[in-house]
Amino acid sequence: MINVFRNLFNLSYKRNWWEAIIFYIIYLLLSIFLTIFLSSIQGIIDALLYIHTPSIFMFVSPLFCLIISFTILAKKGLLKNVGYIILAMLSFALILPPFSVIIPTILTIIQSKK
Repeated sequence: MINVFRNLFNLSYKRNWWEAIIFYIIYLLLSIFLTIFLSSIQGIIDALLYIHTPSIFMFVSPLFCLIISFTILAKKGLLKNVGYIILAMLSFALILPPFSVIIPTILTIIQSKK
Protein backbone atom coordinates (compact mmCIF):
# COMPACT_ATOMS: atom_id res chain seq x y z
CA MET A 1 0.00 0.00 0.00
CA ILE A 2 2.84 2.40 0.81
CA ASN A 3 4.32 1.84 -2.68
CA VAL A 4 1.23 3.42 -4.21
CA PHE A 5 2.06 6.73 -2.53
CA ARG A 6 5.83 6.50 -2.97
CA ASN A 7 5.76 7.53 -6.65
CA LEU A 8 2.77 9.84 -6.43
CA PHE A 9 4.73 12.93 -7.49
CA ASN A 10 7.10 11.07 -9.83
CA LEU A 11 5.44 11.99 -13.12
CA SER A 12 7.71 9.79 -15.25
CA TYR A 13 6.59 6.65 -13.40
CA LYS A 14 4.36 4.18 -15.29
CA ARG A 15 1.39 3.41 -13.07
CA ASN A 16 -0.85 0.36 -12.98
CA TRP A 17 -4.63 0.77 -12.69
CA TRP A 18 -4.63 0.86 -8.86
CA GLU A 19 -1.88 3.50 -8.73
CA ALA A 20 -3.71 5.48 -11.43
CA ILE A 21 -6.89 5.56 -9.33
CA ILE A 22 -4.93 6.85 -6.32
CA PHE A 23 -3.20 9.40 -8.60
CA TYR A 24 -6.60 10.55 -9.89
CA ILE A 25 -8.06 11.00 -6.40
CA ILE A 26 -5.03 12.87 -5.01
CA TYR A 27 -4.63 15.16 -8.03
CA LEU A 28 -8.39 15.79 -8.12
CA LEU A 29 -8.21 16.93 -4.50
CA LEU A 30 -5.15 19.07 -5.27
CA SER A 31 -6.99 20.64 -8.19
CA ILE A 32 -10.07 21.41 -6.10
CA PHE A 33 -8.04 22.84 -3.20
CA LEU A 34 -5.99 24.99 -5.59
CA THR A 35 -9.18 26.30 -7.19
CA ILE A 36 -10.75 27.11 -3.81
CA PHE A 37 -7.54 28.74 -2.55
CA LEU A 38 -7.03 30.98 -5.59
CA SER A 39 -10.72 31.87 -5.82
CA SER A 40 -10.77 32.89 -2.16
CA ILE A 41 -7.69 35.07 -2.68
CA GLN A 42 -9.43 36.66 -5.65
CA GLY A 43 -12.52 37.26 -3.49
CA ILE A 44 -10.44 38.92 -0.78
CA ILE A 45 -8.72 41.18 -3.32
CA ASP A 46 -12.08 42.10 -4.85
CA ALA A 47 -13.48 42.97 -1.41
CA LEU A 48 -10.45 44.98 -0.32
CA LEU A 49 -10.11 46.99 -3.51
CA TYR A 50 -13.85 47.38 -4.14
CA ILE A 51 -13.44 46.12 -7.69
CA HIS A 52 -14.84 43.19 -9.56
CA THR A 53 -12.32 41.10 -11.46
CA PRO A 54 -13.30 38.33 -13.85
CA SER A 55 -13.62 34.99 -12.08
CA ILE A 56 -10.63 32.69 -12.35
CA PHE A 57 -12.64 29.77 -10.99
CA MET A 58 -13.25 28.22 -14.42
CA PHE A 59 -9.60 28.27 -15.48
CA VAL A 60 -7.60 27.13 -12.44
CA SER A 61 -8.29 23.40 -12.63
CA PRO A 62 -7.93 23.07 -16.43
CA LEU A 63 -4.71 25.09 -16.39
CA PHE A 64 -3.36 22.96 -13.52
CA CYS A 65 -4.19 19.78 -15.45
CA LEU A 66 -2.71 21.17 -18.66
CA ILE A 67 0.57 21.92 -16.87
CA ILE A 68 0.58 18.47 -15.23
CA SER A 69 -0.18 16.78 -18.58
CA PHE A 70 2.67 18.48 -20.42
CA THR A 71 5.02 17.83 -17.50
CA ILE A 72 4.15 14.13 -17.69
CA LEU A 73 4.80 14.13 -21.45
CA ALA A 74 8.13 15.91 -20.96
CA LYS A 75 9.24 13.54 -18.19
CA LYS A 76 8.28 10.50 -20.28
CA GLY A 77 9.89 11.86 -23.46
CA LEU A 78 6.62 11.90 -25.39
CA LEU A 79 6.51 15.55 -26.49
CA LYS A 80 7.21 14.62 -30.13
CA ASN A 81 4.05 12.52 -30.37
CA VAL A 82 1.25 14.69 -31.80
CA GLY A 83 -1.49 12.36 -30.52
CA TYR A 84 -0.32 12.71 -26.93
CA ILE A 85 0.00 16.49 -27.30
CA ILE A 86 -3.61 16.71 -28.54
CA LEU A 87 -4.70 14.48 -25.66
CA ALA A 88 -2.87 16.74 -23.19
CA MET A 89 -4.52 19.83 -24.69
CA LEU A 90 -7.93 18.21 -24.19
CA SER A 91 -7.38 18.47 -20.44
CA PHE A 92 -7.84 22.24 -20.79
CA ALA A 93 -11.06 21.77 -22.76
CA LEU A 94 -12.58 19.67 -19.97
CA ILE A 95 -13.34 22.49 -17.56
CA LEU A 96 -14.71 20.72 -14.48
CA PRO A 97 -12.08 19.19 -12.16
CA PRO A 98 -13.43 15.61 -12.17
CA PHE A 99 -13.11 15.51 -15.94
CA SER A 100 -9.93 17.53 -16.47
CA VAL A 101 -7.89 15.26 -14.16
CA ILE A 102 -8.77 12.19 -16.26
CA ILE A 103 -6.29 13.13 -19.02
CA PRO A 104 -3.20 13.38 -16.75
CA THR A 105 -4.27 10.09 -15.18
CA ILE A 106 -4.40 8.41 -18.59
CA LEU A 107 -0.97 9.84 -19.44
CA THR A 108 0.56 8.31 -16.30
CA ILE A 109 -0.41 4.81 -17.48
CA ILE A 110 1.56 5.19 -20.74
CA GLN A 111 5.02 3.66 -20.97
CA SER A 112 7.95 6.11 -20.98
CA LYS A 113 10.16 6.48 -24.09
CA LYS A 114 13.25 7.17 -21.97
